[in-house]
Amino acid sequence: MINYFVLDLLFSYVIDWNTNTRNSTEAQIILKLLLSIISPEKILKLPNGQKCVESLLPYTGKTSLFDLFFIL
Repeated sequence: MINYFVLDLLFSYVIDWNTNTRNSTEAQIILKLLLSIISPEKILKLPNGQKCVESLLPYTGKTSLFDLFFIL
């Protein structure tokens, strides 16, 4: 399993890529993959977990992020 530091770093890249339409599709694919292998509780335990979720909401949409979290 990937350690918390690497996950935190990966989420920060996903957030950055997700804000750019050129990279947003790739960011969404990576986000979906991460959310399929990591529980929401573990994401929130990351050093910047809460910030990551809050940063993704405006660009992903609350419904989409909810679906990614709970329907996978």
